[in-house]
Amino acid sequence: MFPLNESLAELVGVIIGDGCLYRKQYMVMITGHIKNDRLYYELLVKYLKGLGLNPRLNIRGRGLRLVIRNKLFYNFLAGLGVHEGKKAFVCTIPDTIVADKSLLRSCIRGIFNSDGTIFVSEKPGVKRYPTIELATSSKELKNQLDLHLKNFGLRPRTRKIKDSRTGNTIHRIALHGKLMVKLWYDVIGMTHPYKTETMSKILSEPGGNRTPIARFLTQQASVSQDSNPRVLSH
Repeated sequence: MFPLNESLAELVGVIIGDGCLYRKQYMVMITGHIKNDRLYYELLVKYLKGLGLNPRLNIRGRGLRLVIRNKLFYNFLAGLGVHEGKKAFVCTIPDTIVADKSLLRSCIRGIFNSDGTIFVSEKPGVKRYPTIELATSSKELKNQLDLHLKNFGLRPRTRKIKDSRTGNTIHRIALHGKLMVKLWYDVIGMTHPYKTETMSKILSEPGGNRTPIARFLTQQASVSQDSNPRVLSH
């Protein structure tokens, strides 16, 4: 009933990043930033309605809340391997998605759309040095992202920190420099309007690299030939 295509794989990534499954009500809930995520969540609502679902997008406190209550859809996601209940420390990308490169790429894009960020900082010799970063409490998800981003030709760097409020370990996966941002754009792709605009502005600026680009041109070309990022569609 629900075809596992690239659009649905991206949605699974969003759920892995900022969503949760509650079996008691057969409810799927995704939370987001009230301003920055609004346009993207409206795209998700349109996509979900195209699947015959009845999603609700509400403002709750200072954030957005996208809710789907549907037993068939819930069981489809759970059967696929999306973790139920409290999943922060155990969530992973389902094996079925990992086995398909196009689905995997889309799922990683969804994780970034919900739980990733792009920013610039000042480094020696570079005033606006860009970084893409994802954060997760799941060590296994960190390992998956590290491995598969490398397989896609990117160069992630990982580190772990302690949350000052909870004491829990947070794993950060980062891609540094404009070359890596460009590779992400070409290989993983972008569908989040706010983050796409931010990334496009960074890519249009001069500089932003600390390593000569020529060293990676061959790698970029070979990886780009194998990439075909898609946008959300039915």
